[in-house]
Amino acid sequence: MRDFGKATRDSVFPIEYVKIQRVADDGFNAPGNRHYAKGGFLREVNDDLITTLVERVEPLASRRFSVGLLPMDGAPSKVGAEDTVWAHRDASYNIDSSSKWAVNNSDVDEENVAWNRAYWKDIEPFTRGFYVNQLIDENQGQVNANYGANHTRLVDVKNKYDPTNFFRLNANVRPTA
Repeated sequence: MRDFGKATRDSVFPIEYVKIQRVADDGFNAPGNRHYAKGGFLREVNDDLITTLVERVEPLASRRFSVGLLPMDGAPSKVGAEDTVWAHRDASYNIDSSSKWAVNNSDVDEENVAWNRAYWKDIEPFTRGFYVNQLIDENQGQVNANYGANHTRLVDVKNKYDPTNFFRLNANVRPTA
């Protein structure tokens, strides 16, 4: 990607997990910014993905945009897919496509969201599953499928401990009880 052209910011370097979680708190992710994001898990990064990522970027003056590739194949891959709720232990990367725009500029909400949805539509075929904390507009079927074979176990737990679905403001596992 560095050969493609001059980046406004090149931030390819090793970083501690907690620091990466906080890296954009005061800038890109500052409280109050309007945003839209999509994410998914990659099993590999190949030439077709890189070409799609680069060729689909179009400038939009009201938007700041980022694509992040977060490595997932270290410690997470040492646990079996059925040993915890998270079924994507074979993922090599989490890819995140995010756009942000100014707090006081709701006039461009539709344009920015539509752009990122279209961008993600071309990226999504390279992914399988997603990090549930990145949910924006996935439907219940997508959420259920994302848990894979673990979904049935989660429904059993939900039926036992939360049969009224009190805890539902999340990547909800709906009880059947």
